[in-house]
Amino acid sequence: MLLTVVSLMCFGTSMAQIQITPYIDEQNCLSMPNGICEILKQKLTNIISQNGIQSQMGQSRFVLTCNVTEESKNVLATSPTQIAYVLDIHLFIGDGETGTKYISQSFRSKGVGSTEEKAYRNAVKNMQTKSQQMTEFVGKGTARIIDYYEKNKEQILSSIKSCVNGKNLEQAAYELCLIPQECTYYNEVQTLLGKVNGRIVDNRSSDLFLQAKSVWASEQNESTANQVADLINQIDANANCYSEANKFMQSVTARMEQLNNREWAARQRQLAHEREMERVREDNRSTETRMRIKAQRDTNIATIKAVRDVAVEYAKRRPRVVYHVHGWY
Repeated sequence: MLLTVVSLMCFGTSMAQIQITPYIDEQNCLSMPNGICEILKQKLTNIISQNGIQSQMGQSRFVLTCNVTEESKNVLATSPTQIAYVLDIHLFIGDGETGTKYISQSFRSKGVGSTEEKAYRNAVKNMQTKSQQMTEFVGKGTARIIDYYEKNKEQILSSIKSCVNGKNLEQAAYELCLIPQECTYYNEVQTLLGKVNGRIVDNRSSDLFLQAKSVWASEQNESTANQVADLINQIDANANCYSEANKFMQSVTARMEQLNNREWAARQRQLAHEREMERVREDNRSTETRMRIKAQRDTNIATIKAVRDVAVEYAKRRPRVVYHVHGWY
């Protein structure tokens, strides 16, 4: 079956976006009033999502973290009595793996409440996550991240190629999907994406083919023939084993006809014909310039979507990253 063409790039938009993980150190959380850490984590997540960056690939090496200090606390002469807090919320963007702080900036926020805890909580809640000042802060941080990828181009690409050559395709997919489109070598990244996707497609298709042959070898009847057909139909038309798998399916269809299941065999032949016709139509369309451009665009989208799916699953299984941000505050 051909890869489903979904109009998504690596991270659900038209570009491979910079990955930043919202993070607050556990010790920092313990020093805050009850419940404040969770509010701050949500604020960090909002800053990331509202300012055009992402955190969908598990724990990135780059983090957005924070620290809170009290600027002032006043008891207001109101009835009932109200407490007013002025907090400085210090934000930091940097490389959490190496402990390198890239940029920091403080954002003042005020809150009023009937108790100190409520006033403090409201001050945190009132921090603006989308403003000109915040956009400029995030922009400077992401510029430093892009600079990291530019300065470490050779090392990054060499590591990815080693993963590909060592058949560690999931890690290669993960590393590729972290590289932002803004990088000057993104064309090389796309080439590698195609290579990785081709290897992944071949591996998966080969596995499906082996499963189909194993199922058919166990018993030959309508039930196992249906299982074989389902497996074969999942094999990508671009896979190296595509032609061989089709021939195998033809032999299964012929065998079913011998077993007097002609209706099943006829239905499978029709499905195989329709599938082949669709592949031929795609090939024919690509001969025209306009359609070739569209086909290429769709192919790129589908390829990156497929690699991204592999990368997300790999990210879920990665060991937990230990961040080093203690010296930033």
